[in-house]
Amino acid sequence: MRLARITSAVIGIALLVWGVRLLLNYPWPVLISLGTWLVAAVLIQDGLLSPLVLLIAAGLRRLPARPRRFVQFGLVAAFPAVVITVPMALVPHLADPRDFPRVKALLVQPYPWHLVLIIGLLALGCLVGWAVRVARDRSTGREPVGPPTS
Repeated sequence: MRLARITSAVIGIALLVWGVRLLLNYPWPVLISLGTWLVAAVLIQDGLLSPLVLLIAAGLRRLPARPRRFVQFGLVAAFPAVVITVPMALVPHLADPRDFPRVKALLVQPYPWHLVLIIGLLALGCLVGWAVRVARDRSTGREPVGPPTS
């Protein structure tokens, strides 16, 4: 076990050094832009999404146990997509459009629509998973297991 930890640490440190070396090849404005994006992601995650998750989690206690797990999965899977998409959608509005030539197609995509598509697909997957679970429980005659209701 000790050898595995040491090996993992050495590989991790080597990858960190390699990544920093790659980053230092970029000009300072690019690094500042990257830092801005990373700070925006942290602010959105900790200042907006985490409190929202807590509020939603408090409201989910009222759901029955069977659909609650699928709703929770959908929410947990959707939040990283939001954290990545919101800063990318805001970059063109916060910067000079001349900084983003058409060659950089990654920066001029319709990120809000991509987010809607991703969340829609997640919701569809959760709905299908819940429907399969309900059908399986009905075919076996099993009742959903959950906390006792009072």
